[in-house]
Amino acid sequence: MNMSQKKEARELANRIFEEIALCLGGIFLLNRADDRIIWAITNSIEDLYLRTVRELRMPDLSQKPEGRKDGTPGPHPAIQGLLRTIAFEESLREEGES
Repeated sequence: MNMSQKKEARELANRIFEEIALCLGGIFLLNRADDRIIWAITNSIEDLYLRTVRELRMPDLSQKPEGRKDGTPGPHPAIQGLLRTIAFEESLREEGES
């Protein structure tokens, strides 16, 4: 990835995470979410953002997170659906690159 592509990728990541933050802010406001939940979610999103930025900066050092093996319950069905959509879109992108 050249410098121009890296800059575009960082700008896209920033826009996406800004949109996520604004979307969540609206949901939290309309649903009067508990402060602990807001902090937990925003801290997790911040971790994801920082991991994304690091991966864009140094892709060779990035690591895929391991799946949970502690027997905790799986994600909410809405989250599972979102993950399926992301995986499907990624598979379409990979097919286009072949």
